[in-house]
Parts: sequence; C-alpha cells; structure tokens
Amino acid sequence: MRFYNIPMEDGTNLPGTLNLGALADLAQTDHELWKVYNTIYKNIQKNGDAGELDMARILYVGYRCAVQHEGEWMKESEFLYALTDDREKIAEAFTALFGKGKSESNFQRSSEKQ
Repeated sequence: MRFYNIPMEDGTNLPGTLNLGALADLAQTDHELWKVYNTIYKNIQKNGDAGELDMARILYVGYRCAVQHEGEWMKESEFLYALTDDREKIAEAFTALFGKGKSESNFQRSSEKQ
C-alpha cells in the first residue's frame, strides 16, 4: 500500500492512501464517510475538477484510510482545522493522493504502427 503526505498547519505530515483495499475497509467500518468519498469521486469524474473543500475532504478520506486500523483518528472537523491553509500544498497533496492531473492520454493511447 502506498502512502502520501498530507501537510498540516503545524508543519507535520499525516499519512494518506486511497488504496482500494483500504477504501473497501472504510466502506465496511464507516459507510457514511465512504458515501461522501464516492459522491465526490463521481462529481470529479463528471465535472473533471474538484473544489477546494472537496479536495480537503478527499484528503481526510485518505487520512482515515491510512489510520483506520490504528483505532484513533481525528474527526473531520478537527482534521480540516489542522490542515494547512496553503492552497497550493493542499492541491499538490490532493493531486498526489487522488492521481488527478495525470494526462488522460496515458489511458487512451492510439496504436501506432511503425
């Protein structure tokens, strides 16, 4: 499982992952949060973009997926208050975690005969 850094206001980083196994575990243990993730995911797929609060909420889901087996974690409101206010760092963390920003052409390559 791959973990990504989520930057916090105090300069520390928390772990985050959107590994499918971790998301499946989250769907079993906190179905409401998984529904939030799924709704945001579908909106991003439909609109091709995420607002800053949606990015922050995806970071929270990633954080929860990374720490869900540790038994203790911040509530979403605590996490959002502790998250960095640097919008550029939030966008970078979101892009790394969610994979957004990669060229779509990587998935749809035409076959070029030589």
